[in-house]
Amino acid sequence: DGNHLRLTLTRDSEIFHVVLPAWGDRPAPLQWVDAEVSVTGACATDVTYRRQSGGITIFSPSTSKIKILDAAPKDPFAAAVIPITSVATFNPARSGGRRVALNGIVTMLLPGKGFILQDRSGGIRVQTEQSDEIKVGDKVTAVGFPTVGDFTPHLDHAIFRRIGTSPLPLPARTTAEQILREGTNDNQSVELQAVL
Repeated sequence: DGNHLRLTLTRDSEIFHVVLPAWGDRPAPLQWVDAEVSVTGACATDVTYRRQSGGITIFSPSTSKIKILDAAPKDPFAAAVIPITSVATFNPARSGGRRVALNGIVTMLLPGKGFILQDRSGGIRVQTEQSDEIKVGDKVTAVGFPTVGDFTPHLDHAIFRRIGTSPLPLPARTTAEQILREGTNDNQSVELQAVL
């Protein structure tokens, strides 16, 4: 937002924003990413043109009004890797709203948006702004924030590290009817027969 720094925070699956004015061209405080914080500021309700609540924004006057309660891990890639099918599922040992780490094979590139990652358990869309070059068949570790999508979860604001290459997973043989009825192949390599 021009001269302002805009932060996105989550709490209990709710997303809200914090705006710090007059930030200028200073770099964003990346050490805050994945930290649990307390924020003080003026609250504004975001309203759509239909007068529906679209969330909240906290206007905080300075960084002194943002307190770190639980610092982010120094190395986000040190997090325990979980299976893709575990993303956005309940686990009492894992803090909600924090980043998760996944290992998998890149099966599709989504230019300017990210990529599809697949492991033995399933597939997931990984959204990233990282510009490192990767290719289909690269094995990567991706670390990002689980987000519940319309059909399956995806990973938001992810960072990734290439760790090698691998053959692509064999596509699951299926039918359109099975995909629509069961919904279990989202973001996975499939093979089906149909008329063009």
